[in-house]
Amino acid sequence: MTLTPTQIQERLSTLLNWEMNDEGEIQKTFSFQSFQDGLHFLNEAAGEVDRRGYSPALSISGEKVRVQINSQGEEGWTENHFGLAHAIERLYPDISDF
Repeated sequence: MTLTPTQIQERLSTLLNWEMNDEGEIQKTFSFQSFQDGLHFLNEAAGEVDRRGYSPALSISGEKVRVQINSQGEEGWTENHFGLAHAIERLYPDISDF
């Protein structure tokens, strides 16, 4: 079921520091103590993405990993898009782990 603009904003507000960018994607940049930590997270996120059948943009630069999820190829934003964002969020380690 396609979400309305109000529902999209409501779902976005349930995510920590995710935002809608100018291209209409939801995105977040995750910071890590080292490139290796970021790379581990990126690989974990890629596995989650693959299991769910999506193809968001995942990129790493230094100690930062950016995730950008779009609704291209679909008829709009759905609960599944935000479910993916929540799943990726759960992969992010507690900062006390560093």
